[in-house]
Amino acid sequence: MAAVTFLLDTNVFLELLLDREKSGDVRRLFATLEPDAYAISDFSLHFIGVILTRMDRHDLLLEFIDDMIVETGMRVVGIPSSHLGEVVTAILRYRLDFDDAYQLVAAERYSLGLVSFDQHFDVTPSGRVEPVDVLNRAE
Repeated sequence: MAAVTFLLDTNVFLELLLDREKSGDVRRLFATLEPDAYAISDFSLHFIGVILTRMDRHDLLLEFIDDMIVETGMRVVGIPSSHLGEVVTAILRYRLDFDDAYQLVAAERYSLGLVSFDQHFDVTPSGRVEPVDVLNRAE
């Protein structure tokens, strides 16, 4: 089993699930990377659940959980409650929303590169890459 290398932000999964503009890049990313090369945060998993159920897309949520989490064995990472203060510190330091700060701290905690379409991460020292950047590195 290879080491997990990337934390995929919520918007990467939603891009694919909702068939948005860059969904093709995300499909290629999943076709290129082994499932043990990336992880999802527990926050993203739950937030995707909130979004899809609000859209009355329970079928898509079940498909996502089965295909992406259960079948691939994708790692789900989280931040222990005793370390949530680090999220608040990131919010204040980089002027991020809670969800972005959570992703940043989770990526740092597990030494993962952050894959996201969200430009808010560009102000952080570790930054972010988009799926196409990961694909270009893999070629």
